[in-house]
Amino acid sequence: MKLLAFDCDGTILDTRADYAAAINHTLEQFARPTISLADVTAFLGYGTDYLVRKSLEKVGASEIFDAFKPVYLERYFSHLCIHTHPYPVIETFLTQAQARGYQLAVISNKPDYAVNQLMQRCFPTIGFACVKGQAPGEQPKPHPELMEKVLAKLGVSPMEVSYFGDTEVDAMFARRCHLARLFMVTWGFRKPQELRESLEREHIEPERYLSSTAELFSLI
Repeated sequence: MKLLAFDCDGTILDTRADYAAAINHTLEQFARPTISLADVTAFLGYGTDYLVRKSLEKVGASEIFDAFKPVYLERYFSHLCIHTHPYPVIETFLTQAQARGYQLAVISNKPDYAVNQLMQRCFPTIGFACVKGQAPGEQPKPHPELMEKVLAKLGVSPMEVSYFGDTEVDAMFARRCHLARLFMVTWGFRKPQELRESLEREHIEPERYLSSTAELFSLI
């Protein structure tokens, strides 16, 4: 494999607490009740609009979406990395993979600005070949647009890609992109059994489920 491509949230970074803090700070700004970390975690994976819509639905405030979203984004962008941190040994793994000649990419439904900032702050020594988040007008995963842009930029074919993700969104994304290898991690934002059941419903069988970050090293 030539390219190792990773989802961001729940795969290489634990971002839950900063998402929840930004959502709840903004709910308070709009005089709405806050929601739990578990609720926010369940809403992650499909992009900003989905997270905001589901959070507002949870508190019966769907009608304020247009006003709420920019205020939430401003808060999140200014507090991106308060509690966010890499999962154990991820940086060591990325360093070793890079030293062995693999290209590394991150493809996320996070806003493009946010994912690029986080890679710079959390992995300053890693030379990612491409970091791609969702920009205005682009389709979020599982639509293949983000991957198509990364592959075109790097001159890599889908059959040269190993993809790592933690949600059903990532599995559907890999299938729609016709990627060579799919690895699902169970330390992320879906419980292991929930993840397996969601993939079974989609008739997706990854090459392997990884339950520990230490298992990554066997793949390079």
